[in-house]
Amino acid sequence: EQPVEALRAIIDGAEEILELAKKQENCSMIYLSSEEAYGTPNESKPVAETFVGAIDSLNVRNCYPMGKKASELLCRAYFEEYGLDVKIIRPTVILGLYQPYDSVKVEAEILRCIIENKNLYMKSNGMTMKSVIYTMDALSAVLAVLFNGKAGEAYNATNPATYETVKDRAYKAFMKFNPKVTIEFAEQDISIASGYLPQRALNEDVSKISELGWKPMASMDDIYEIDIKRFTNKKV
Repeated sequence: EQPVEALRAIIDGAEEILELAKKQENCSMIYLSSEEAYGTPNESKPVAETFVGAIDSLNVRNCYPMGKKASELLCRAYFEEYGLDVKIIRPTVILGLYQPYDSVKVEAEILRCIIENKNLYMKSNGMTMKSVIYTMDALSAVLAVLFNGKAGEAYNATNPATYETVKDRAYKAFMKFNPKVTIEFAEQDISIASGYLPQRALNEDVSKISELGWKPMASMDDIYEIDIKRFTNKKV
């Protein structure tokens, strides 16, 4: 709703942190970018950090990925010009443990359907393919890159084992945790103008971060099991 403010917040915020880091002695920093910096690929093979994704600069919904991409360039510029020890990490969707119950992510809606015993009304065909990463795995990835990564470079972070269509993710979760619920496909406007990402397939290649000794631990089932217990007031 406020693309100007969103874009400025991302880029200006990154610049303020970079300036602060530049003024410190022996300072290392890590910039949390996003998988959306790759745009909307439909790749059958894992996407490495060298992949240059196309982003439509005339679609205001892209204020977020364009802001992230511009901030990555700013980080690289501070490394090149000032020698700042800055690294970049591109996590996929981060899930579990700390997300609010009313999160707008589709995975959170799947979780609410399981807990509230209601069907999932899907506003797309559910064929977008993506992987996710558990909160604690994302944290360990950040630390791995911060302490062991190379300055001026970017690293993907995800759990490749979770790569699947949104539709399959929902069906699998319902089958395991609440077989009474299912998917109902709603007839909705899912055009780019409506604010939804177009259908995409993005499976991040984690070979580079794996060389730092990092690997994800939590599966999709693990993530849902933890949050189901958390939101039903059971001990995690």
